[in-house]
Formats: sequence, structure tokens, C-alpha cells
Amino acid sequence: MTAPPRALLYLAADLEDRPRLLAAIERDPAADAGIYLLPDSSRISERDVRGRRAPLGALLSPLAASNESALADVAAHLLPLPELGAEPVPRIVDLRLIGLAASAFDAHWPAPGGGQFEVRSAAFALPGRREGAVLASRGAPHGPWLRPIGAVAPEVSALLALLAELGIQHSGPALFENWLSAPARDGMHFEPEDASEIVDGLRALLREEVLGDGSGPREVRGCQMSISTETDGAHLRWRIELRRGDDRRLLEHTTARYSPDAVAELLAVVDARLQPYWLLVFDRVEGLGASFVGLVELRRFLVENLDQLEGALP
Repeated sequence: MTAPPRALLYLAADLEDRPRLLAAIERDPAADAGIYLLPDSSRISERDVRGRRAPLGALLSPLAASNESALADVAAHLLPLPELGAEPVPRIVDLRLIGLAASAFDAHWPAPGGGQFEVRSAAFALPGRREGAVLASRGAPHGPWLRPIGAVAPEVSALLALLAELGIQHSGPALFENWLSAPARDGMHFEPEDASEIVDGLRALLREEVLGDGSGPREVRGCQMSISTETDGAHLRWRIELRRGDDRRLLEHTTARYSPDAVAELLAVVDARLQPYWLLVFDRVEGLGASFVGLVELRRFLVENLDQLEGALP
């Protein structure tokens, strides 16, 4: 007996912990290709209820569904309705979650024509020893933002916090702002207008450092600032220093390593409009720790690696 089609919905929590649909995939063992990406439901016509003839731009644009009723509507477009009088077959929706709890979703959703979708939820994980994060570009709802995939290593999380300072997160925890607003045990106090300009100066200095353009000390509002790094082989150790007169403030921050080319590519795609979701890939080499090595358009990655990601799908 041929296994029934399955709907695979990949979801991530945005910075406000709302679910965002990253990709919707139909896996049909009976079909030649076996895998179909669903475009945004607003691009589906009455004569093409499963989006087979949707334009390429519809496949690459953000998907609007962000609650269970909208997700059930997506599943209804992915999974064919049973013919009248036909023996009912299971209609399975598999959710793969990033930053969301499985308990946030019901085990069954109502399906068109009666019956229910069986909803199965699990955390999304990359194969092998890889770690990663999802980038929602400026073209995604409430983008840009970064969300780690699962429980990443502390040094990976620390690098993501540093990369967010390059304009890759429009809100949420800010490393530099939190550092400057800490109690002034070092004798340095910053007025809000000074702190804002100093943060901008630090971000400009950081961009030069990560892109390998060379970053010499600079002065903003009478405050000398410098950023330097050194490696212990497995990690990068950052020294971010501010000096004003005899006062000094130092931030020491240990992160995963990175490729400057990978960061340059990240900064290039953060403004993407038609490819809203990207996968940041961290490889781990024995004895060398994790390293940010590159990124790939998320839906392309899912389709090309579906068997490995999902195991032996029927």
C-alpha cells in the first residue's frame, strides 16, 4: 500500500515569540518528484488549489500563516481532499519547530470536508554535528531577526549576539546597549544621547573588524574605542574597550570563529525581499570548536536535504 502524502510545515518563533511559517512542503511518495513547495496561499487560484502553477516569486516570498487556523489552511492546500465515497486515509501534518514548544500546538486540526489533520510536532535539528541559526531578512515579517536552531553552544550564541549588532536584528537584546547601560562601577557613565552615538560607533568599528577591513581606534563624544580579537584555536576572544580620560570600560566576549566571506554574504542577503529566510551553518572541526562557514537559502536547503533531515520518510 502506498503511503499517503504528508505535509511538512517548518516554523520559527520571531523576536516576539510569534510563530512564523518558514516553508511548507508536500511529500508525496506516489509522485515522481515527491516534493512540492507551497507558495503563499494568497497566490493560489481556484483552478490551482495546490499552487502548482504559481509564479516563482510566490515560492520565494514570505508565507503569511502565523496561527493554527491559517496553518491548517496551508495543510489543506498541500494534502489532497479524499474523493466522495473513498476510504478515508490519514492526513498527517508534521511540524518542525525552531524556538517553539510542541505543546503550543493542538494534536488535531479540523480539515475541510470533515475529519481532522493529525498534527505531530518535533524540534527541527540539523544533521550530523552541525549547528545553525535562521536569518529572517528585512523582507520577512518583522525582520530582520536571528533565531538559533535548538540549544547551540555558548560560543555560537555569543557570535549570533555580536552579529546582531551589524543591523541583523531590529529589536531584542542588544549586546552593546546592555553593556553601556550597566551600572557604572568603572567610573564611566553615559547619557542616553552619548550612548546612542557610541553604540553606532562601536557597530561601525565591529563591521570593519569582522570584514577584515582593518579597524583602528576611533573617538566618539570624547570616548576612545577599540575592538581587537585573538584566537586560542577553538574560539575567538574579543576585547572591546572604551576610554575616556582616566576611566576605562572593557567588554571581553568569547565567540565561535567565522569566515569573513560568510559574514559578507550574510550582510548582503539581510536585505533580501524575495528570499526571506536563510540558514546560517556552523561546522565543528575536532579540537577547533564551531565556525560560521556560510549560509544557504532555507527552502532550497530543506528540499535538497529532506531525506537526511527527516530520516526514512515513507
